[in-house]
Amino acid sequence: DALRGVAGLELQRVETNIISMTATKLPAAELVERAAERGVLMNATCKRSLRAVTHLDVTLEQVVAAAEKLARVAVG
Repeated sequence: DALRGVAGLELQRVETNIISMTATKLPAAELVERAAERGVLMNATCKRSLRAVTHLDVTLEQVVAAAEKLARVAVG
C-alpha cells in the first residue's frame, strides 16, 4: 500500500510476496540501479517491468522503509 499513488510506478494487485510493478517515468533498469544504491534490491523483467520479492525475515518496518526509498527514486 505504501507505493500506491506514487508518481512513476503502477502496481499490479499483490496476492503473494511477489510485487510486480511498471516503471512509468524511468527505464526499469535505471530504477533498479538507483534503488540498489539505496539498499533496495529488485529485478527489471523487461524495459518497464519490475519485480520485488519480500522474504519471510523482512519486517513490516523494513518493507515500509524500502517502499519510501523506492518512491523517492521512482519519480526520476
